[in-house]
Amino acid sequence: MSGNTGKIARINLSNLSVTTINTSDYEDWVGGHGMGSAIFYDIMVKEKGLDLSAIDGFDPECVLTVMGSPVSGSIVPAAPGRCEMQGIGVQSSPIGWFTRSNFGGRFAPNLKFAGWDGIVIEGKADQPVWIDIRDGDIQIRNCSEISLWGTDAWESQQMIWDYVSGYSGFGDWYEPDGADGQTTQRPAVLAIAKAGENLCRTACLIHDAGNGAGQG
Repeated sequence: MSGNTGKIARINLSNLSVTTINTSDYEDWVGGHGMGSAIFYDIMVKEKGLDLSAIDGFDPECVLTVMGSPVSGSIVPAAPGRCEMQGIGVQSSPIGWFTRSNFGGRFAPNLKFAGWDGIVIEGKADQPVWIDIRDGDIQIRNCSEISLWGTDAWESQQMIWDYVSGYSGFGDWYEPDGADGQTTQRPAVLAIAKAGENLCRTACLIHDAGNGAGQG
């Protein structure tokens, strides 16, 4: 009844682990920006004891929150597709500040349909990886498996679509491994592309053909 699924995925790329945060601990903060900001503060300051004025956004200790809201995937006008992101921005070099951005599209609704209210990402993998979420199953996969690293934002999305849906045509029904039931939707992919891979401070996160998070 609250519009939330009840769980947020916390993904640590350093040790390749996935744990769960209870959404109920943050429902007082209401929406994606509020909950994401509260989670960011609790992990960065209360748990890790970090000085936010002295840490760079590229530091593996940083966390990035990717949050939907209670209306994600609903029929509320204008809001169901918005996805909020919070973290230490890297545009304001040499000193990064806490900032946020958001993007639209299918990502937040599909994350909610998979049973998650948001994602918290931290750490640094030894090799390039991507995160594969299919309902309750979250896998951290090596980019080399599908030659994902080095592709642009559109190519990387197409490669993941093909990997998950098996080259099915648009509008065709398919049943993704690890997911419950069938769908005609292509996977909702959030890509960093070459600019992100090269740690460009003006890189954006791109979803589908026209949705991007670029602020900060």
